Amino acid sequence: MTQLSGSFAQLTVAHVLALLQADLPAAIRSHTLMGEYLPGLLSQLPFISVTATAKATRAAGLGGTVAIKREVIDGGLVDLGYVTGTNGECEFTLTLWAVTRPQLEEVRTALEALTWVQRPLERAALANVLNRTTLLRCRLANVTATIVAPLPPAPPSVTITANNTNLRAAPAADAAIVGQASANQQFELLGRSADSAFLQGCCFNGQAIWVAATEATTPIPVATIPVVTPPPAAPLAPADVAPVADPVLANAAEIDPGTAIVATATTPVITAWRQDLHYVAHLEVTQEPITGAGELIQELQITRQLGANGQIFDTERTRLLADEEVIVDSFS
Repeated sequence: MTQLSGSFAQLTVAHVLALLQADLPAAIRSHTLMGEYLPGLLSQLPFISVTATAKATRAAGLGGTVAIKREVIDGGLVDLGYVTGTNGECEFTLTLWAVTRPQLEEVRTALEALTWVQRPLERAALANVLNRTTLLRCRLANVTATIVAPLPPAPPSVTITANNTNLRAAPAADAAIVGQASANQQFELLGRSADSAFLQGCCFNGQAIWVAATEATTPIPVATIPVVTPPPAAPLAPADVAPVADPVLANAAEIDPGTAIVATATTPVITAWRQDLHYVAHLEVTQEPITGAGELIQELQITRQLGANGQIFDTERTRLLADEEVIVDSFS
């Protein structure tokens, strides 16, 4: 149920974001960022972020059946006019950030005017399956008071400035190259070498890396970045002695990205107007059968007769589509 709830919440966020992109007035949509928030950047405001929580989800039967009719045909189960998926109650919150209070109120007014329900949206489809999400019910449950609040600070990062930049295992020009990065690729900033010639970032293939300071930029002065002293290299073993891994050195080489740097104190704090809109909704996620041409199959019908030897055989198999019937040899 936990995995189902997590994916259900993600589908809710995706559905809400799609409706915002489609239904907000063009004048607001053109200058409002939605979905991917870049903390601390005043130039991106106004901004709308979306979070969701699945309160109760239901998936009954194989594949999460919502409604299904089945018969045994040719020795196997065939779905006749089926709709499978997940549905349930969910809550989602729209968090608004704006430079001024009038700007915040303009965006909020546009959001409150949206009609959320009964707007099916198609998602990435499997072969012969149409994936949809539909908000069957949705109501605005609560709007918090407008406040002036600090924007979450951006985590410090190291940004690569050129393509094919070498990422090294240690802060030295001749250190082993563990990979390469492209221009504008970012890594979480962990620290710098004592001479400030190299910056340490996280992570490449799960490993902390070093990059020359001349080949990257940081949002804070290099002098304010904590110095990271790499562990000493293990002594070379004699040729006739097999090397033995030193667990102490191995542990020392591990970097905890969450605690390795506390350099955000120098990042200027930006405040903006904020308001939260809380919604309660019922989302249905369905998979519906379609033909190879993408037409929705409403139902399948089979005409059968009893043969002279007591065996049952099909005389006609029909797919019922939205505006026509199609006779087919097989439903597979």
